[in-house]
Amino acid sequence: MAARSRPSTPEVNRLRRRLVMTLEMIRELEAEREQALQTQDDMASRMIRALCRIRGIGDNFAAVLTREVFYRPFQNRRQIASYLGLTPTPFQSGGMDRDRRISRAGNARARKTLIQLAWLWLRYQPDSSLHVGFASVSEICKGAPAASLSSPWRVSC
Repeated sequence: MAARSRPSTPEVNRLRRRLVMTLEMIRELEAEREQALQTQDDMASRMIRALCRIRGIGDNFAAVLTREVFYRPFQNRRQIASYLGLTPTPFQSGGMDRDRRISRAGNARARKTLIQLAWLWLRYQPDSSLHVGFASVSEICKGAPAASLSSPWRVSC
């Protein structure tokens, strides 16, 4: 087995400087976002501040949800699921009529954010009905492929 070669010191220093510069840029952007949130008093800023009061939702989650999802009204949960690409993909063959994986045809950034938020909810709200329901379904599906448990609300085993 060949030994891995260690990066040279100049290369490590260059990568370290690049990391420091990137972290500084992130801090600047976060400070600008925070300042804009405090100074603006539009509907989106008020909604972001309201969402941030919910335990577990930070500035980034609130901004993505407000700017990517809640900028338009939805009449029901099916419209939201369709917009996010969380609707099932139908499969029809002969007499068989099934729903397969999610369609992923909607807003990818909002979908990924909401999936992360759902996993965080399961982790930090263990007494919630969502967590209890998911735990009971995942207990039933022991031994099922991991793909069938890929998101907290879509369990198909």
